[in-house]
Amino acid sequence: MQRVRELEAWSAPGYLLPPEYGKSLQVEVWDAGIPRDVFLELNFIPDETDSINLRQAISAGEYKHDEFRSFCELNGLIADLSIAESAAKFIEYSAGRPLAWIHLPESGNPLLLPKIVALMKTKGHLVVDDEKNIIV
Repeated sequence: MQRVRELEAWSAPGYLLPPEYGKSLQVEVWDAGIPRDVFLELNFIPDETDSINLRQAISAGEYKHDEFRSFCELNGLIADLSIAESAAKFIEYSAGRPLAWIHLPESGNPLLLPKIVALMKTKGHLVVDDEKNIIV
């Protein structure tokens, strides 16, 4: 079994991307020569976890409920923390969202990571490690 370094591609804060964006990004990355088993898109499917995470973030002081309410009003969303779509989109806009897993084989091509980072940079995305330390 081969060891891999796990990274993630994230959107930058301040944007709302279409739910299916990860699929089209994955195809672009594969077409650019990145192996299919290295770049794996993540689906954007809001669920109860988004509501729980937002409630906890507001309780911890990371966000303010008034910011959430204003965001919802500006974007035609229901300003209710229990509405998963509203919570997920607010979190995405505020912190970005994961778009793909990046599984780099430790003994693989050392040029893959710089190529992925460059591709993500051209799209305005970030590559982060497991601890969310920004690489780009």
